[in-house]
Amino acid sequence: MAKIIYTCVRNLADMPKYQQRLDAALQKLVPNNIPNAACRYYQQHGIAYGISAWLPGIEEKNGSVCMGLAYGDNDAWYKPNTPLPDGTYAIFRSDNNYTEAASDAAGSRAIWYYFDEEVFIASTSQRAIINVVGKFEFDRRVLPWMLSSGTLGPSLSWCSNLQQLPPGATACLNRHNWSLKIKTSSIPYQPVQASEEEHRHRMQQAMVQAFKAIDIDLSKWILPISGGYDSRGILCLLHEAGKNISALNAITWGLKAALKDKATDAFVGTKVAETAGLKHQYFATDHTKASVEEVFERFVQCGEGRVDHIPAYLDGFALWKYIYETGCNGVLRGDESFGWHSSGSEISSRLMNCYTFCNDYSNLEDFEELSGEKQFIPTQLNRKKNETLSTWTDRLYEEFSIPVQMSALNDLKLAYTEVINPLLSRQIIACTHSLPDELRLDKKLFKEMVNGFLPKVDFAKKQATAKEENLFKTAEAVNIMRNEIAEPYMRQLFPEVLINRVLDGLSSTVPARKNDLKESVKNGIKNMLPDSIKEKIRSKMPKPALDNGILAFRMYLAGKTHQMLCHDIKELSDAKYLEPA
Repeated sequence: MAKIIYTCVRNLADMPKYQQRLDAALQKLVPNNIPNAACRYYQQHGIAYGISAWLPGIEEKNGSVCMGLAYGDNDAWYKPNTPLPDGTYAIFRSDNNYTEAASDAAGSRAIWYYFDEEVFIASTSQRAIINVVGKFEFDRRVLPWMLSSGTLGPSLSWCSNLQQLPPGATACLNRHNWSLKIKTSSIPYQPVQASEEEHRHRMQQAMVQAFKAIDIDLSKWILPISGGYDSRGILCLLHEAGKNISALNAITWGLKAALKDKATDAFVGTKVAETAGLKHQYFATDHTKASVEEVFERFVQCGEGRVDHIPAYLDGFALWKYIYETGCNGVLRGDESFGWHSSGSEISSRLMNCYTFCNDYSNLEDFEELSGEKQFIPTQLNRKKNETLSTWTDRLYEEFSIPVQMSALNDLKLAYTEVINPLLSRQIIACTHSLPDELRLDKKLFKEMVNGFLPKVDFAKKQATAKEENLFKTAEAVNIMRNEIAEPYMRQLFPEVLINRVLDGLSSTVPARKNDLKESVKNGIKNMLPDSIKEKIRSKMPKPALDNGILAFRMYLAGKTHQMLCHDIKELSDAKYLEPA
């Protein structure tokens, strides 16, 4: 119920070779803390696919697979060249004429594909494709993006011969003439002229209809619930759609100490679950039998180095191991795209979306000069002529944050279980795009609806997980990163000047705990300032320096992933998997 490799060969005589490679690749996708997880394998009529850590619940039909959840008008989901259903999924479907990979409207989970004269491979795992193809052509364009944003960057992959499927797109292979066609279907921003009350009614109707179409046994699903709007919004909409929310199992995670702080996700999330009558468990992520080195290495294995957000996984993925072992169908996540906060400038919009460049930081602005590697910035993500700043901010969120960063965070969990994001329904996104800027701002209409649900329970003001900058200053973490960054191979990836600068700046001195009252007052004053004043202050300040510990971890992540993929190819070669069986 985790990751899938889907292969179509041109000549049946090549199938034994790819079967052997696929089987070897599949085993590498199973997390090392659930080594005995069952894997699913299928092969027929030139199609072969494998699913790692498989559990009952994934929809399969006639050699087609839906990872995630398709709902609404989805009777023909398994047939190529038919309209895509609503939902959040990665669909792989074939018949005698076509083989097709399809992403959902939001790109909530990434699909990569490879195509040559011999084979078409689509997968939710880059590592899987690299192992089945049997070659790794490193794409250096990911390096500046990993350093500046902690992601691979827009539409980029570790391997230059892999392509990422855009949101709402299909890669359709004609099996007769062996040609591949990519079809995209984006949802444009087109505000509808209507009163605020009419917009409110349409939005509520779209959300409730989308949730009514979700036909699942809630007792077999888990809702990770925080103290914010998104997970509470899922509860609210399930209730409005007439679902029995008391059947849901709920979980919350974070530091053990966070449970005692009434302002944290830990405390508030627990309170929401109790008030709604859900079965609930809290998992402390600061208690683990795994060493920091094991945590780091498992993070690389499960996420394939796509994102650097590690604090929620400091338990060594013990929580996700538990979820896998419960045998549940998966988790409902609260990813959404209802609108962002107010922004006073283009740079603020980029920072809000983690769409950050090396040139934004004083300690990275010389990366291009040192490495000769210019940061790849796609023109389609630039602000369009006559596009409002608010619309561009929201579009960045949907075209960068969700498919690049948030899909990578989902990928970490998909190593163990299934994930669906019901708030990213196509009809909900389409309705949101019809709103004027002022009704999308700060999720206005969505928040209004959720505010009426469990009104006596406040919303959280603090996260419950560890802060990255503190984690990367512990002695064990510093030693691990220092030793890896000092390895000779790192000089093939990063300029020696940058490596030495980061090594010199690594320190195991954990910063003193901030005064919560002082920080609260400071943030309160900051939030009261108009955007124009904030931007004037920002423009007169020098560029910030990226925290050296975070920068070191990003270098570690890139280096370890690169080494993992190189080792895979060497292992395949040594085992003669690159030759036909």
